[in-house]
Amino acid sequence: MRMLESASRWLAMAGLVVLLGACGGGGGGGSDGANSPAPPESDDPTPPEDENHAPTASVQFPLSGSLTTGTDIPVRGTATDPDGDAITAVTVHGVLAETDDGFATWQVPNVPLQAGTNTLEGVVQDARGGVGRFSLTLEQVENPGPALHSPKGLALDTVSGEARLLVIDQVLDALFALDLSDGPTLGHRTILGQTGDGHGTNFLVPSQVVVDTAENRALVLDRGSIPGTGKVIAVDLATLARTELVSGFSFASSLALDTTNNRLLIGDSGTDRLLTVDLDNLAAGTTNNVSIASPVSIDVDPASPERALVVDTVVGIEALFEVDLAGKSKRRVATFNNPKAVRFDPAGGSELAVLASRENVFSDNLFSVNLGNGSTTLLSGLDEEDTVIGTGSRLTQISDMLFDPRDANRLWVADSSSRAVFVVNLGNGDRLALGSRLGSGPDFLAPAAVALLPNADARQPMVVVLDDILNDGSSEIYGVNLAPGDTFGDRVTLSGFDADNPNQVRGQGPRLLDARNLVADTANNRLLVADASANTVVAVDPESGDRSTLSGDDVGEGPTFDNIRALAVDVANNRVLVAQRGSLVAVDLDSGDRTLISTGNGSGETDIGTGPAIRSPISVALDARNNRLLVLLFDINDEELGGLISVDLSSGDRTVISDPATGSGNILRIPVSVALDAANNRALVLDSAFGFSIDQVPPSIVAVDLSSGDRSVVSGHDRGPDGEFDSGDDQLIGGGSPFNPTSTPADAAFDAEARILYVTDQSTGSLIAVDVDSGNRALVSGFGF
Repeated sequence: MRMLESASRWLAMAGLVVLLGACGGGGGGGSDGANSPAPPESDDPTPPEDENHAPTASVQFPLSGSLTTGTDIPVRGTATDPDGDAITAVTVHGVLAETDDGFATWQVPNVPLQAGTNTLEGVVQDARGGVGRFSLTLEQVENPGPALHSPKGLALDTVSGEARLLVIDQVLDALFALDLSDGPTLGHRTILGQTGDGHGTNFLVPSQVVVDTAENRALVLDRGSIPGTGKVIAVDLATLARTELVSGFSFASSLALDTTNNRLLIGDSGTDRLLTVDLDNLAAGTTNNVSIASPVSIDVDPASPERALVVDTVVGIEALFEVDLAGKSKRRVATFNNPKAVRFDPAGGSELAVLASRENVFSDNLFSVNLGNGSTTLLSGLDEEDTVIGTGSRLTQISDMLFDPRDANRLWVADSSSRAVFVVNLGNGDRLALGSRLGSGPDFLAPAAVALLPNADARQPMVVVLDDILNDGSSEIYGVNLAPGDTFGDRVTLSGFDADNPNQVRGQGPRLLDARNLVADTANNRLLVADASANTVVAVDPESGDRSTLSGDDVGEGPTFDNIRALAVDVANNRVLVAQRGSLVAVDLDSGDRTLISTGNGSGETDIGTGPAIRSPISVALDARNNRLLVLLFDINDEELGGLISVDLSSGDRTVISDPATGSGNILRIPVSVALDAANNRALVLDSAFGFSIDQVPPSIVAVDLSSGDRSVVSGHDRGPDGEFDSGDDQLIGGGSPFNPTSTPADAAFDAEARILYVTDQSTGSLIAVDVDSGNRALVSGFGF
């Protein structure tokens, strides 16, 4: 969201551009100097005037260490010669680069890649035969498949011989299969069925799944859209055809399969009953068993199929029950604050269970429950003394869990808030999201805002990402190392909860409750965060992690904040510009005092500036050269609002630059971030997607001409001249990994020197580098997208 200031100085210090070492060049004959004899020793330390120093090349895109699903990739960069000699050639992987400025900048459009690790060797040569060499490493992998949005039910399928995890996604109305094989495809996702695919009965509100191995089918519990429409849908795992098996449930919420008696157990909150369905006699319908007000989870004792565990979440009960299915009776085992799911513990010989419950405001916990006396032991999560058991990201919205039959200490846990399936080690409580990722350190689960650190030194991460987990109650700030080498893509916690050291929270001060934007205040060596919930601008020290209020109700004078959304640091005037609902406010970086810059629509006596009101600002970018602020507007309830305006910082006047009625090209659908590309007199707008549908309009990066308002796609999906999705004239701009079909890009930060836009994707947990010249996309940290 912020264009990089003092970029060349920062790049030299932090090494964002891959400065690749050069070998010494000989004086003639085209020798690269690598095998040339050493020059004779001399007592004269003064080098000869005609000594030729080797030229050097810098690769700007892709970053060495990046990951791509493309079979080829453009490589571009710069070249210089310390002696001022002309550069005569740059080659990458044996391919001569293109240039129109004597190789000051150069590009090889399509360098072929093989599956796995690719080391690309490059050579740069000057007019006197001096030769420098460079290299970069890229990983070419398979596409991980559509991202999960709201994982619910889990089941293990081993029929095919290769174990895979079946996952219900309630938002996408789909049944997924997750790859469980070790290696780079771990966690890769395949859709086995989704509403509207033409394979039979559509899902409406799918919630649970079991595998009927004997019939090679998955049985999916669908709650239905209204009471009385709940059903069980059979999915043939060979043909993927879906058929309705049994229906008529009022509000079915849980499902279990008793393989010994070939029957289903179904919890129906609408009738407050635990029901059974005989799979050998479907015509007999359902049979009432016991009364359970809100049965959200069921598990059958594999050693004694007439015994089951049921979680009841109705207010005032909230307990785990043991059910005698033959005697149609139940017994309360233990009471919890907010129980969610239960499984018999295979290590406990039918005497232990593992139960998930929300016992505090920060995380869901996993408990071992003694089924004889109801005593509990915390296995993973936050205890009463606020000590976290286990490392890894916190579980915040557990929807289901399942034991790995290969390891009694391993539990798969679906967390709908984190949009992920976790692997939990019950021996030590450690939690790890299922999937392969680039870089080590805390995982991105919902990466939101991103910023660049212009004044970072070589030890400081160069990109900072704010991770904002829904229902978590706080946000964390991570630093990402993008210097080439073994630590490329690694993430460290700069402020907030540290998943790798969960009992050593980094930094003190106010928690970030609803962080919306993140920028770098380089002059003061700090980050600034807009907190919409507290209506404050929070300063974060990246060294200590400490957080303090720069401006808010209790700090600074002037008009109060109202639903603040976006920030831009104005270094020349020692202020940060804050866009909020209806107005633009300047905040003094020393005192925190607030001054209105622009407000209203020009019709009121207290209005400042003329032009359209600043309704629903979502992102801003400072155009210091023209003394204006670019403000991106978007309102989900007003399709005509999505557009870009400018605010004159002297008068407060507001002018439309581009909107549905101004400028040509694809209309912005869900614009979320804007950055200034001053060199090309354009704004780069990240046009996102909701992630709610596999068939959604895909995301794109749109260039907006600041003179005409015309819009053109520079990366991602171009909807074509008619502006409609999937109408036959669409095209994908840029190679490499396409944006995920269920992605939700959240923010972008522009490195103007390297011409790379860094994009965060909340659905996939990715940090993506986009080459704004070619449109190519590559992963630089986090999960594959």
